[in-house]
Amino acid sequence: MHRNKAFFRMKKYLVFWTLILSFLGINKLAQAQEKHVVQWEITAQKLDAQTLEMSFEASILESGWHFWSLQLQNEMLIPTKIEYQGLQAQQIFPATLSQGELIEREDELFGTISYYEGDRVILKQKIKIDNQVKNIKGSLTFQACNASMCVAPQTIPFDIDF
Repeated sequence: MHRNKAFFRMKKYLVFWTLILSFLGINKLAQAQEKHVVQWEITAQKLDAQTLEMSFEASILESGWHFWSLQLQNEMLIPTKIEYQGLQAQQIFPATLSQGELIEREDELFGTISYYEGDRVILKQKIKIDNQVKNIKGSLTFQACNASMCVAPQTIPFDIDF
């Protein structure tokens, strides 16, 4: 009988410590998913009456991190994506890399991958607009990764008057 009490007491301690350690592990994972390693500044500059140049400037806050390119062609990874509200596709020109480095390489698991890295990465994109347009709205979606993990994809809305 004494043996059964000791067994159940030990079982309670084991369950208690398992729950505590599990909670700490889940909490650490949640913190990693909420980690913000890229800070964005999104601006618009009118080049002429009908052309707007969007600038998406990423500051990578911790070394070793990168984010996937706009041209990433892998269904398992989340490419950077710029979307605009109320614009037709023919009004939007392809985005170009103005500063930073585009890395393309073969990966054993994912095949060909491409990503941006550097302390600062600037993407520029020209848009044709009507003369009356004084505001541009949209969103930028990206996912940051390092050699051992990725954070959850993040979407940054923008609403810019010019």
